[in-house]
Amino acid sequence: MFRRPRDVITRYGGEELAVILPETDLAGADRVASDVVSALRETHLAHERSPSAAFVTLSVGVSALVADATNAAADLLHRRCGTVCG
Repeated sequence: MFRRPRDVITRYGGEELAVILPETDLAGADRVASDVVSALRETHLAHERSPSAAFVTLSVGVSALVADATNAAADLLHRRCGTVCG
């Protein structure tokens, strides 16, 4: 899924991860997010201590931004575009 040398996955907060996909539009990022959710779902990774789900689940938010002098990478965290996969 993350095969390009410039793609980065990093921890952001406690249980949160951020995936940076340079030169990827919103549709491409949405496809990657859907692929990640599907791949996790297919593992059937047991969530033994969870009272609400037998398997580990994932929620994903997708946003895209063309960086320029008027915005910063941090602006991605505050945008409300894209989709959410579950």
